[in-house]
Amino acid sequence: MATKLPPIFLFRRITLCVSRNHKFYSSYSSDSAPIRTETNLIPPKSKEVESAILFLKKKLHPDDLVRVLDSVSDVPSATAIFRWASRQRNFQHTAQTYAHMIWRLGTSGNSEQMEVLLKEMVKFGFLTVNSSFKFLVESFCTNQRTSEALKVFEIARLANLRLPVSTCNLLLRVLVSKTNNFGSVIFVYKEMVKAEILPDVDTLNCVIKGLCETGRLDSALIQFWGMEQKHCSPNSWTFELIIASLCSGGRIGEAVEIWKQMLLLECRPDCGFYARIIPLFCGANRTDESIKLFKMMKDDGNFPDLYLYSALIECLSENLQLKDAVEILEEMADLGISPCASSYVHIVHGYCKLGNVHEAMEFLNKTNNCPVEPYDALLSSLCDLDRFREAISLLKEMLEKCVGDGISWNIIIFGLCKKGNVRKALEVACRMVVLSNEPDNITCSSLITGYCRNTEFEKALYMFKQESVRDMFLDTRSCSELIEGLCHVKKIQEAAEVFYHIVSRGHSPSINSLSILISDNCVIGKVDEAIKILLLASANCCCFSSSIYTPIITGLLELNKDRYILHILAQMFVNGCTLDLRTYCILIHGLCMRGRSRVAADLFNQMVDDGLIPGSENLEKLIEGFAEGFSLKLVAHHLEKLIEAGVILRPLICNAIISSLLNEGQKFVACKFLDWMLGRGWVPDPDTHVLLVGNFDSEKKAGAMKLYDTDTDMVRYILAEGFTSYA
Repeated sequence: MATKLPPIFLFRRITLCVSRNHKFYSSYSSDSAPIRTETNLIPPKSKEVESAILFLKKKLHPDDLVRVLDSVSDVPSATAIFRWASRQRNFQHTAQTYAHMIWRLGTSGNSEQMEVLLKEMVKFGFLTVNSSFKFLVESFCTNQRTSEALKVFEIARLANLRLPVSTCNLLLRVLVSKTNNFGSVIFVYKEMVKAEILPDVDTLNCVIKGLCETGRLDSALIQFWGMEQKHCSPNSWTFELIIASLCSGGRIGEAVEIWKQMLLLECRPDCGFYARIIPLFCGANRTDESIKLFKMMKDDGNFPDLYLYSALIECLSENLQLKDAVEILEEMADLGISPCASSYVHIVHGYCKLGNVHEAMEFLNKTNNCPVEPYDALLSSLCDLDRFREAISLLKEMLEKCVGDGISWNIIIFGLCKKGNVRKALEVACRMVVLSNEPDNITCSSLITGYCRNTEFEKALYMFKQESVRDMFLDTRSCSELIEGLCHVKKIQEAAEVFYHIVSRGHSPSINSLSILISDNCVIGKVDEAIKILLLASANCCCFSSSIYTPIITGLLELNKDRYILHILAQMFVNGCTLDLRTYCILIHGLCMRGRSRVAADLFNQMVDDGLIPGSENLEKLIEGFAEGFSLKLVAHHLEKLIEAGVILRPLICNAIISSLLNEGQKFVACKFLDWMLGRGWVPDPDTHVLLVGNFDSEKKAGAMKLYDTDTDMVRYILAEGFTSYA
């Protein structure tokens, strides 16, 4: 019979076994190898370690060990002390000592040794192992050590330990708050289900939030509608998540319906719900719902902030409910909240939309300490309505109230220039200088626009050159108008100089002006210049349409430089530009005429595959080009697609197709086109008939007849009838 050992010897045997299998429990001695960490190499017998061991020798208890482990400055020293305690005959570790050592390892990023200790803690089967795992998950989550918390949770589940739902929810919340962690969220949720940890509303909210934030809104709705089956009732946060996601996804109707259900369930929104949902409803122009929520918020004792007030005023102004908007503005003033300048601007725009400019003026006059922006908004509206006399009068009032600035002057100057009234704009500009407001780039840009609108392009160019010398930045709008105007009067070189000035500032003109400049350069034969302009604009991230490339392609074809066309096509595709129908037709016809039929055929087939169907006239022109180059067989299949799509061809072109296909040795395909002609009641001409019938030997003719024996009699009859006029 085996001798029964005292418990202390049993524990000694266990620790000895562990020490043989795990490096972590290697014995502590003076000649031990130093501990290797990620950051440094610290010998285990440091002064701090010796001092701690000396203290613990007098009083080795788990609580004392925990205090020492927490007090040492670095993890390697703590590890050495923990190992030393494991070797002591009269000491036994507890779940608490393990948990503190695991915590030190985890926070230092030593996940490998942390995992070893976690498994050891499970193996020893401490009574408080569950609470230790709970402590570790929550501590790592609180300190944003997400991967460590997830690893502790994973090992707990492998050991079939059941953590409290609150701990799992904390882990879920941390995971959801991080990006690219949705897979981990699902993992935790599934493990909770396996462990029969009943989810509560916080659990499901985390899952719903993760689904919404990863674009799985429909799946989130499934979870939302299934909450009752899980014996959970949605709370304010649940509704906030779903409604906000629906609004962001443009599904405002569904969002409003779920909000109405929230009211039916008497689920009272919290402050966060109001702050998030009211601006979303305002942005979607759901005025009634926004006002109702706004009143509910105040009834609940929650006062809106500046952002929420501003969103509501904007919504009401956009929907021309100006009386309500002004009342809210006054409410803000009563509460001591200073409105944003944009709130005044929205109200002014609302009055101007209704044509109530006088009411807008009265509104501004009644407002104390009104900023300059709403006055400028009213100035712009007056200029747009050609009410310049009133605009100038308003500007005088603004200057008297000391609210006018350079922008206010420029609004009137630009308004006059936009209407072509440069003389009056110059008078205003002179008055501006007299009152110590220096003209800036906006002033000069406006005057250039005015000269262009008056077709005074020479004056506009002169001003442009003056400001370029002063290194003043002119806006792209006025420069674009100048480019178009100079091209109109055939000053192409000067227009190009304006373009180069804009590009040197890192900008590009409008697409329309760029298209005109490129086209006009190609017309005068400067295709190389046009390509240079195109490449510079492309380098400035300008987005093009295929119409910009068309003049260059046409110019290259006219100059017999078709070898460069493939480079232009490559540039188009790099810029994400697709060919339109017109460009396709120009390219295909031009390449055919220059003997590049195979490239032209590839483009034709691609055009048809892209669903672009040319008109009958253009198609016939392309067919003639392929026929002249003896390459109609390369596009025959796609020609059939066009015919099936309903394209109508004249009998003359059909005869040409059949003749060309026969000349290219495509007799079977030619017969298919003949059948198509006959099916529409058209008769081939004598030359086509001779090619189809006269050149076949008897054996081949018999084979062909077998293919069409159902129509043989009809074919013979039609052909015979058709030749009576040629007898």
